[in-house]
Amino acid sequence: MNINRIFDKVFCLSLESRHDRWLAVNQEFIDNNIKVERFLGVQGNILEIASTSNVKPGAVACTMGHLFLHKLAEMQNLHSFLIFEDDVTLAENASRRFYEIYQNEIPQD
Repeated sequence: MNINRIFDKVFCLSLESRHDRWLAVNQEFIDNNIKVERFLGVQGNILEIASTSNVKPGAVACTMGHLFLHKLAEMQNLHSFLIFEDDVTLAENASRRFYEIYQNEIPQD
């Protein structure tokens, strides 16, 4: 079994400028037989954040990417979805292990 049997869709949030990260993480997805849709996130360096704010532009951009994906999932009527970021490191047999945990430890309701 694998993650794609649990979720209607699996996304990977990635920056267009970090194609190197996408290539690396995509290989991990392939190795773990996980089908993902790449979603290009917002570049934090283009955001105008008040200099008096303690909030980092990258954190705001990342949050925006997650919010966009939630809206996209809603528009596509997805019942369930999973978001990875492009800096994730998957454990060996990640998809199978995730499925086993999901089946055995998470209540079905």
